[in-house]
Formats: sequence, C-alpha cells, structure tokens
Amino acid sequence: MDWRDQAEAIRWDYNEMIRRGTDADDWIDLDVLMRDPDRPHLMQEGMHLGDGVHPNYFGGEKMAQAIFEKWFA
Repeated sequence: MDWRDQAEAIRWDYNEMIRRGTDADDWIDLDVLMRDPDRPHLMQEGMHLGDGVHPNYFGGEKMAQAIFEKWFA
C-alpha cells in the first residue's frame, strides 16, 4: 500500500466518522457533493486543480453554493 492508498483510507474513515457523528447541529457532505461517481476517491473532473484532491475555482464555487443554499436560502 502506497502513501496515496493510506491517505485515502484515512480520508474515507474520517468522513464516515463525521457522517455517523452527532457533535454538530448540521453539516454538508462536501465529499458526496464533489466526488467522481466512477472514482469516489477523486473529485469530479473540472472541479479540482489537476490532482483530483484540491478544489479549483469551480469546485470552490460549487461548495460555496451548496453552503449558501443549505444555510442561507
């Protein structure tokens, strides 16, 4: 297992912990919003800086819109 696989396992476990948790009043699952349905360990094409992990302008805009619609609409 290389470092990418290890990092993905940690990210996946952490997201599942957040989804099961009750420590927050509310949350938005940006992982589900942004992931590529065919490759769930990467972001959708056009939403990342080229590495499949870090959002670009369009990814940031999509996340901001989801936050606005959920909490400020």
